[in-house]
Amino acid sequence: MEITVSKVEMVDYTRACEIMEDGIKMLKEAGSSQWQDGHPNKELIKENIEKGKLRGVYVDKRLALIASFSYIPDPSYKEIFSGQWLSKEDKYLTIHTLAVGKDYHGLKLSTYLFRQAEKEAKEHNLISLRADTYKLNLIMQHIFLSLGFKECGIIYLVGQSGDNDRLAYEKIL
Repeated sequence: MEITVSKVEMVDYTRACEIMEDGIKMLKEAGSSQWQDGHPNKELIKENIEKGKLRGVYVDKRLALIASFSYIPDPSYKEIFSGQWLSKEDKYLTIHTLAVGKDYHGLKLSTYLFRQAEKEAKEHNLISLRADTYKLNLIMQHIFLSLGFKECGIIYLVGQSGDNDRLAYEKIL
């Protein structure tokens, strides 16, 4: 099994959307309201590909996992409640919208993605990785902790109303 990580190109747009739909369905079946409000959507996937933000883990040259990387400080991370960030500087890479294709669960593909995130963050002289997840998304919470992230507190997603609190995680590089 050959596993590679790279930027997702438009040739894989349809497959990336299928993976996002798999993630939406999985969260719904788990009883989570995360991703059940129309976000993320196909437009976001297209935008992330066009801006070079979407990364993919490929298994035998087939896209199996997607996530977006951002080097710009996330406005939702400006304030954190019930805790604090490990780093005080806005020098971090953010990982968002992680989803794995339904045929690839259990292969620990996120390990490859986060390894790539660490590599890219270091290349950009960033000092940490940050991410967040919904309180009912136990799978992502487990992934973050197993990869050396620390739970730092609660953030609220800017521009979203309703159920917008998220558990915030950070890993110092």
